[in-house]
Parts: sequence; C-alpha cells; structure tokens
Amino acid sequence: MDNSTPKTPKLLIVDDQPLIGRFTQGIVHNLRNRIQLILSYKCLATGEMTEEAVSPETTFAYIEKMVEAAWDMSQILDNLMYKSKMDHSLQLTSLNINDILKKELDFWQANLQFKHKVKKKYVLDEHIPLIPLVYTDISQILDNLIVNALDAMWDKEEQTLTIITRQDEDNLYIDVQDTGCGIAPENLSKVFDPFYTTKPLQGEEKQRNQPTGTGLGIYTCMQILKGFGGDIKVTSELNKGSIFTVIIPKQNHG
Repeated sequence: MDNSTPKTPKLLIVDDQPLIGRFTQGIVHNLRNRIQLILSYKCLATGEMTEEAVSPETTFAYIEKMVEAAWDMSQILDNLMYKSKMDHSLQLTSLNINDILKKELDFWQANLQFKHKVKKKYVLDEHIPLIPLVYTDISQILDNLIVNALDAMWDKEEQTLTIITRQDEDNLYIDVQDTGCGIAPENLSKVFDPFYTTKPLQGEEKQRNQPTGTGLGIYTCMQILKGFGGDIKVTSELNKGSIFTVIIPKQNHG
C-alpha cells in the first residue's frame, strides 16, 4: 500500500501559458465582439447614442439585431463544445460567403466608428459558389478582421475599409484591407502568434480612446481556418495599412 502524499497535478503549459487559460481567453475573445454589438444596439434602441426619440419600429429592429447576436453567441458556444469533445456530429451547411459578409457588415452599423468615420468599399464576386461551412466559424473570422482593421485606423484621418471576395479554381478568398498604421516587416510573422499584439494590452496604459488588444484575434482566425484546410495571409506597409487574406478551399473538410 502506497501511503505517500499524492502529487499535485501540474497545469499543462503551452507557449508559457496554462492551456486552460488560453482556452478560456479564446472563448472570451470570440464572444466579446458580439457582446459589444449587443450593448451598442441597446444604446441605439434607448436613444442613448443620439439622445433622440426612437420610433417603436426602429426599436423593434434593434431588438431583433440583439437577438440575432445573442443567438450567434449561443451557436459559438455550441460549436466550441462540439470541438472540445472532438464531436464530428457538427453539421456543415452550404453557405455563400457573400451572404455571411453582408450580415456581418449590417451588424457593424451599430459601431459608431464603422458607421460614421469609415469609408467602406465592397467588391463582391457575384458568382461565388455555395460551399459547406459552419456559419459562426466564418462570422468569427470576419468579426476579428473587421475589429483589427478598425483598431488599426482609430487615429487616422483617412479611414477606408475595403473588402473583396474572389475565387480561383481551388479556393475562395476574402481580402480585408485597411488604411491604418500597418505592421513593421520584422513583426509580420508574429501577428499569427497567440498573445502577440501591436496594441496596448487590456489594463495597460494607453492614449485616450486607443483600442487595446489580447493578441488572440488573428490567432483565432488561423485556428478556425485550419479546421477546414484554410489559411490566412497578410501583407502590410508601415503607416499605410494592411491586407489580410482569408483562403477557403472549395473542396474542404477532409
């Protein structure tokens, strides 16, 4: 009989971070964008942003947006549970990335910077085919890229967001381009590392209204895309802006 004192289990460490901590931060990061949009639509519905009376019809439309965002959060959590259990019953749906993009851009109308300060240019390939995808996977990728683009342009006089969908024989592509601060050449490879960010970390000192970051946005995009054989690339010029390109195979999910 072994009467020795049981050993305390050690936390699994990955990249100098406890794995449980990384997983938790990833969940929080994935949900934060939707929470912020829900709060923005709440302010619009109550007139807090404009201090003007809001019609019952408009209020109802904003409430519908909040419900949609809450439903998306529920789906994100469901998908995370499936993936954490390695459950292959997660159902794919034939989707058009243009339709997902249009819905996401509509959600972002609640963001005042996006709505009033950013010039938007959309060039969408009308012949994009339907392919099997998980809606919330693509919506999370788009949310993260839009957040990063807005944050990169937060103090710029010219703020232009350009989004392009295109295709070739094998892949679909989504280009998200900003006119923000850009990324130094020596840091380009780091943007895909977890917890790397060019923005101040949450809780750190920052300039007035400067956005903070966690370093999980692009990393999250990359991990989601790996799940169905996709990829993400970046090109950037310091003080001129960046282009993030999402690559989605037409024949995927092998």
